[in-house]
Amino acid sequence: LLVEIGPRALVFHDEWALGDKALIGLLVRVPTVDPTVKWAFDRLSLELTMRDRREELLWLYDRVLGAVEGTRQIALLEEAADVARRSQQIDRAIGYLERLFDADPRRAAIAASLERLLEQRARHADLLALWKRRMDVEAPAEAARLRCRAAGFCLDTMDDPAAALETLQPLEEEPGTEREAACALLERLIDGPAATPASRLEALARLRARYDAAAQPCELVRALRSVLARASDATPELDVARLHAE
Repeated sequence: LLVEIGPRALVFHDEWALGDKALIGLLVRVPTVDPTVKWAFDRLSLELTMRDRREELLWLYDRVLGAVEGTRQIALLEEAADVARRSQQIDRAIGYLERLFDADPRRAAIAASLERLLEQRARHADLLALWKRRMDVEAPAEAARLRCRAAGFCLDTMDDPAAALETLQPLEEEPGTEREAACALLERLIDGPAATPASRLEALARLRARYDAAAQPCELVRALRSVLARASDATPELDVARLHAE
């Protein structure tokens, strides 16, 4: 009954009682009964936007988003993300963008917006997971770039050499520029202050295989010297004498 007489009440309001605050109270009742009624959503979202009542507007989006699918849901998620961002409800905006990303991981604009907000909130693990998901769907060149960026992020921001080693593994098997970038990151890992003796040895082992295969002894010597420069009596994992001999 509410859905049936609601449009008549709206017409009456616009003709005889424009500006009356009772309108929002009426409109709010409609999505409570049936969130899929589009005329009620359109007018209520307009009224709430004009009055800058963003918290109630986001409630409305959440109510309708749980009841619609397809292209309308996508459009509403984009609008809700924008409202949440303008309201400085960053975590809420991230939630909407994550749903958009799940719907289509190839949308570069959505991925870029989500990436910026995750960086802003210092949600490092979520940002790394986002990059890894994008690696699975992007073209090889872009996936390699993302992999290098993720590995560098693990080193520079997360101080996590183990995660960097894991991220780099597939890249080391690629030819050309990507493989060279992986070697550069492995050398950065060896030089990094957060690296453990075990992670330095793992990075050295990978560099050794690469430089031996490419007949680049000078590069291998440089990597060996970097490991030795950080060796001490307190790191028994490193066989210093053997490394010097090598």
